[in-house]
Amino acid sequence: MADEASTTTGNTKTDAAFVEMTPAPLGPLITRMSVPAVIANVIGVAYNLTDTFYVGRLGTAASAASGVAMPVMVAIQAFGLLFGAGAGNKIAVLLGKKNMTLAKKLVTTAFFAAFAISVVLGAAGLLLLHPLARALGSTPTIEPLAIKYLTPLLWVAPLYCSSYVFDPVLRFQGRAKESMIGIGAGAIVNIGLEPVFIFALHLGMFGAGLATAICESLSFFLLLISILLLIEKNRYKNDTLHQLGYPDSRIALPYQTMAVVVDVLVWLAACVVTYLTYPIVARIMATISPGFEPAGPGLLMLSSFVLCLLFSLIHIWLIRSKIRH
Repeated sequence: MADEASTTTGNTKTDAAFVEMTPAPLGPLITRMSVPAVIANVIGVAYNLTDTFYVGRLGTAASAASGVAMPVMVAIQAFGLLFGAGAGNKIAVLLGKKNMTLAKKLVTTAFFAAFAISVVLGAAGLLLLHPLARALGSTPTIEPLAIKYLTPLLWVAPLYCSSYVFDPVLRFQGRAKESMIGIGAGAIVNIGLEPVFIFALHLGMFGAGLATAICESLSFFLLLISILLLIEKNRYKNDTLHQLGYPDSRIALPYQTMAVVVDVLVWLAACVVTYLTYPIVARIMATISPGFEPAGPGLLMLSSFVLCLLFSLIHIWLIRSKIRH
């Protein structure tokens, strides 16, 4: 036990979090924990209302198709919460005992377990897409629209599921604000991205699913978590640099550079995938919906670059805020 406790020695941020979550007054602690959670839920409700509005503009059949897809999204989310909430409770107890080693192992186990199960669920859903849509209540009119909406969501099922592992794990560690940013940022971006994909790019129901898949996936959220954990791991070194007189901007620069480089690499990889798979996707969509005219790959790459720029700016701001904190 002495060895386990010693892993936290010298980590001033961990000690501060321990004091905040254990002997600190309960009333202010509940407020600090609950307000970000409430804000995240409000943002989620606003997103659902906005999504319903945009999809509803495509017709009643599109609204019904969105409802057909909802059980699939809820099931994926439920598996993430199953592992996230279960591990989060135990992690909170271990952090109270300052057993950081086992707490980190639990986070890793919960993440990979949820990721593996969601890979199976996503693959099974894609292989059985037509029977799945009919089993969920699709009529012959609704089924093609439901398939368009579900396809991109099932492709990113592992990322979507994993986000709901990290959400409760962060909150059980007292990081409600970080959890709010991770969940809320995707919903806010989706509110602006969905009409672009549906109407400006003329992707229709497939655009609604694609926008949701992009913003609810963890291409952004996992990077955010990894950056925050990396800064946390080097907190002692950062405190030392502060004491030596290094400004926040200079300390944050390596982290910000790494974040931007990773964002650009992800964008370049997405461009390559888009270019290589565009003809296949276009043929599939033309088969599902005759007369469908998808946007060209150049326009898709341009829109993804705007997202890359937005994510990079968010990362730069978040890292600078974390260093300053």
